[in-house]
Amino acid sequence: MQGSEYLTYMGVPFPKTLSLSFTYDNNIRDRFKVKESIGVEILQLITQDIKLKFEKPGGKFRIIKDELSFTINFLDWEEAVGNSGSQNSIIDSGKVKLFNDNGKIEIKIDKPHSLNKISNEEIFPHFFKERNLYPQKSLLLEVRPWLFVPFGISFEDIGLYDFDPKISKKATTFAGKYELDENGENLSLVLKRIIENSDEQRKFSNLIKDLLPFVDDLSTDKFSDKSLLFKLKEKYFSDTYFPASFISDGTVN
Repeated sequence: MQGSEYLTYMGVPFPKTLSLSFTYDNNIRDRFKVKESIGVEILQLITQDIKLKFEKPGGKFRIIKDELSFTINFLDWEEAVGNSGSQNSIIDSGKVKLFNDNGKIEIKIDKPHSLNKISNEEIFPHFFKERNLYPQKSLLLEVRPWLFVPFGISFEDIGLYDFDPKISKKATTFAGKYELDENGENLSLVLKRIIENSDEQRKFSNLIKDLLPFVDDLSTDKFSDKSLLFKLKEKYFSDTYFPASFISDGTVN
């Protein structure tokens, strides 16, 4: 857990105890079939309770409590599929709790008696594939971030980049890949692909106007050595495109 060193120097006499409780709320729900005609709906109201005890200066701590809880609805699956969002499909509700027991994940599901025939493994099989936290002094919040976002959302369309403006402002070859590199070295090629697609160009232009209102247009130049370099036109100089080498690092980033 990063930041524990900071927490130990807040002027409170040892032993220090820190308790945190927060709730993640989102209207998006996820539904899936678990057995026969029974489905489960996860309600996006997730509560996390954490309690840490700091033993001595330097950031060393002990996890006293680390729990996560949320509510699920059990559904008549045929009714749920046929009538999306219908309250009539709800058979009953239950509670799910995850516990961090010295680095081992424990799960407890409170189900209505009529549905005891459904095992916990059938409801959430992914919770039972990996039951340990690494490192041991990690919190559920740190190593299971997917628990705190809508279950139906994946991270496939999210990218992390660390642009190097000097590299981004260099020409790139036509043979490069169209997916943006982490350091932005193929930025000109990616911009060319966006500009050539009218729908993507419109969306991109709207984003640029929000972030950089002084930008009037973006384009690319082709060179004889089969390379590309992007250029920018500002509203204040409507007749002039500035090559990438003239654009500030902040604008490129």
